[in-house]
Amino acid sequence: EGAQDDWEYYRYDARSQRVVKGSRRQTGSGTQTQRVVYLPGLELRTKSSGESLQTVVAGNVRLLHWESGKPEGLNNDGLRYSYDNLTGNCGLEVDEDGCIISAEEYYPYGGTSLWTG
Repeated sequence: EGAQDDWEYYRYDARSQRVVKGSRRQTGSGTQTQRVVYLPGLELRTKSSGESLQTVVAGNVRLLHWESGKPEGLNNDGLRYSYDNLTGNCGLEVDEDGCIISAEEYYPYGGTSLWTG
């Protein structure tokens, strides 16, 4: 009782392209916030945990560069490749070695039927 709800907000430009996404989540250890600024070919992500990530986007290839707060076990400046399905959703994401990071499949009317990652 009295806890704040989780929320997300989005901002779009005149061409209906997302330019900002923000979120707040309540966890057992406190409140986590995140903000993503979308620029052409670049995403700037900051989290209240201190993580600051720059993602360079070129087609289906992403280069991830952490300015701070890089998670253990991940390479800085690591590459990720995504493979989209016929509806434009990312169905498979692999790292620079071809190892699967995530995979997702959908039912005909939009529900997720398989998710891993």
